[in-house]
Amino acid sequence: MPRKEGKGIFGSVRLPISKSYIHLRPQNQLIRIGFIGALLVTMIIGLNFFLQEASILSNGPLSSNHAVVESDCAACHNHAFEDGLLTENDNPTFTSILSAFSFDSVRDENCAICHEKFGDPVGVYTFAAHYIYRSKDLTRGNESEDEIPCFSCHPEHLGRRARITEVSDARCVGCHPFGSFNEQHKEFAFAAEGLPDSASLKFTHIYHVKQVMAWNEFVDIERACLDCHNAGPDGKNFEPLNFDRHCGTCHLTEAEKTPALQVWNSREPNAPGVFTLEDFRSRGELGDEWAFGTSTGEFSRIEDKIVKSRIYHEDPWILANLKRLRRTMGMELGLSGLLRASVDVPDPHDDKILHEEAIETLRSFITELRSHPESMVIDELTQLNRLLQKVEAGIRDPYTSVDKTKFLEGSGQAETRLSEEEVQEFEKVVALLTEPCQICHIVQNGFVARVQKDQRALIRAEFNHRAHILQRRCLDCHTGIPFSDYIPRKGQLTSERLNAELTKKGLEGSWLAEVSGVSEETVSNVLGGTIDLSEQLEQRFMEVLDSWPGETLEDNSSIQNLPIIAQCQTCHQVEVSSNRCVTCHLFHPNKLNRANLLLYVDQQSEGEAQ
Repeated sequence: MPRKEGKGIFGSVRLPISKSYIHLRPQNQLIRIGFIGALLVTMIIGLNFFLQEASILSNGPLSSNHAVVESDCAACHNHAFEDGLLTENDNPTFTSILSAFSFDSVRDENCAICHEKFGDPVGVYTFAAHYIYRSKDLTRGNESEDEIPCFSCHPEHLGRRARITEVSDARCVGCHPFGSFNEQHKEFAFAAEGLPDSASLKFTHIYHVKQVMAWNEFVDIERACLDCHNAGPDGKNFEPLNFDRHCGTCHLTEAEKTPALQVWNSREPNAPGVFTLEDFRSRGELGDEWAFGTSTGEFSRIEDKIVKSRIYHEDPWILANLKRLRRTMGMELGLSGLLRASVDVPDPHDDKILHEEAIETLRSFITELRSHPESMVIDELTQLNRLLQKVEAGIRDPYTSVDKTKFLEGSGQAETRLSEEEVQEFEKVVALLTEPCQICHIVQNGFVARVQKDQRALIRAEFNHRAHILQRRCLDCHTGIPFSDYIPRKGQLTSERLNAELTKKGLEGSWLAEVSGVSEETVSNVLGGTIDLSEQLEQRFMEVLDSWPGETLEDNSSIQNLPIIAQCQTCHQVEVSSNRCVTCHLFHPNKLNRANLLLYVDQQSEGEAQ
């Protein structure tokens, strides 16, 4: 009988088999441990949310810029609030606590609640404001598909000391593919396109620098420059030039007077001539109030000729006669009669200057009419004043578009029909009348050309003179005009330099001999190098050369005496100084208008609008 095998072997591989059943332990203990752990985590999160400003849920502390809203997550992350998961109470529910984990990225609208102001159709921190920046071209304020949200450039939760306003160049080159400032940045527009400075003045820097140096006994050329180019309070830019402060010492002195001018004859209205002071007083037109405050002692008359022996900048008698002559010749179009200077604005986006000047003229008219006691006149003036206030409010708005077509519209027909020869005779009177003005100004079509007082060529960038003056002198960067070639120091005027100066000015040795009182033989020998310049001759020749104010190819009002990009790149590189985009460019530049806007919505106005 075969032997029966006992328990303990399984299969042919003879694996051992347990002698008893395995009894699994109950899972209740693990469940209890898990439940207690989850409860503790929930309690910690809840206590942290209510008592510790949800620091566990936050990615990290906010920067000092936004620390004031750190305890109010919904101020920025309001997706759950808009979906109804958060309620406007001080005791959020457990659901609202969990919803904190589903907060979306911060939307630009949330940033605008604090950073923008109501009443601004464009916004200070929008892409539209960036597009319009410095160009003043409102047609550029259109949306682009490349626009990115605020938080992309200004990330938060990086700590109290995080500088969220410092944006990396990578954010800029996404739209502006210029690359490194040292390698791929474009040349400045004025240099690349060869744009001239606004040539509405006849001006030579070298001549004026010489005069200022002599007047103030300066030795340093740059001190003479700063005598006119006065830095603003912050030192970044310069104040606009002012005639009384910068020019009046030498120009239009008591010795200045007009040539003898033909007086207008009422019996021959088509004959060219100027109005006398008595003519302006008697005709009683608006804008002639100045005539009653002008002294007759400033004029001298001999028969049918008159001379004004005291001339002022923007002289009202000259400007009033110019206006009358323009009107007679048919050169006054549209509202241009309200302007003191020409309609041509050096910067095509500065047309608001024309409107501001026209409003100033209209206000002077209102002031004159207030002397009339008639109630009808007073009522009309009140309405006109209110209208001007509305117009001024629109002009002050940087995003209101204006143009100068109203100053150019009109037929331009002459008051009387003039022949071509008669018009030429009138133009001769205009030339004589403005002869003192034309020393510096250009006169065209009966208007003095408008001058751009604020000369600013870098239209897309900011420049801080104060930050550079410690490292560079003025003439280290402003090398467009060769001052050192024209302003030699004592003992440095050689025959070669004297020849060079005469050549650049288009003058000859005979002129130098005539003006200086030195014989032509001596001048010829000096220019030929056969005799040396004595100290006396040097001083005399320098006085003569300094008294010649004419423009040259190397020194005239159209020269942009500014550094090109190569000069900037010598310092602005990684090894020397900052060369980041934000060093010179601003993304949010125009914050000046914020003071004129409301930080809140007027409830009454809002109700009326609804």
